[in-house]
Amino acid sequence: MGRPIAFLTGQYAAAGQAWQRCLAIQEKLPAPKPALVQPGVHMLGGLYRDQYDFPRAEEFLKRALDVREKKASERKHPETANILVDAWPALPNDWRLRRAEAHFLRALGMYERAGAFTTKHVVGETLSTLGQLYWRWEI
Repeated sequence: MGRPIAFLTGQYAAAGQAWQRCLAIQEKLPAPKPALVQPGVHMLGGLYRDQYDFPRAEEFLKRALDVREKKASERKHPETANILVDAWPALPNDWRLRRAEAHFLRALGMYERAGAFTTKHVVGETLSTLGQLYWRWEI
């Protein structure tokens, strides 16, 4: 849930180039393993989200989520929850709030079940963002 160094320094282009290059190499492997490709896809999604390029962010974050959810054991993993939390700003405006709520509630459950694998900080941050979502929700 922490911000990558590109966010802190503003070096989006350099970060994007490195992750794109990494992804290209991984995808050209004789038998590309989705688990190896997923972190780079997730990072690119976050990068585009932070640059407000929501269509590209949605494309990458959806792809990262799809990879995580193919294995039953990964569907409830805290890393899957991280993708759900990262993805909500990239959701289309017309259904962003309802889908964001579903993403956050699902992620919160994953974090809470993970226990020792996650921290109270992550649970607290997720609850805080969910609270902000409800506060801003237009009925």
